[in-house]
Amino acid sequence: MTPDWVCDIVTPWTDAYDPRTKLPKYAAYGIAHAWIIDLPGNTVEVQRLEGGRWIEIAVFETNQPFRAEPFPEIEIDLGSLWA
Repeated sequence: MTPDWVCDIVTPWTDAYDPRTKLPKYAAYGIAHAWIIDLPGNTVEVQRLEGGRWIEIAVFETNQPFRAEPFPEIEIDLGSLWA
């Protein structure tokens, strides 16, 4: 079974293998949503697969609370991620 959503985390130790290099593989499996959490940059990038291509939906940064697909009913406080 293929998940609907993946979350990749960029750290100072993993940024050499950029999660964007994985996005084509996720698309090939039909994963519909991806979040890329960049710990050094304090950002969350939300992507959606449409017609076989990744579309950037939003970028959230710093301590901004956010709601994002595929979990719009859950609000996440970004400040807790960077702590």
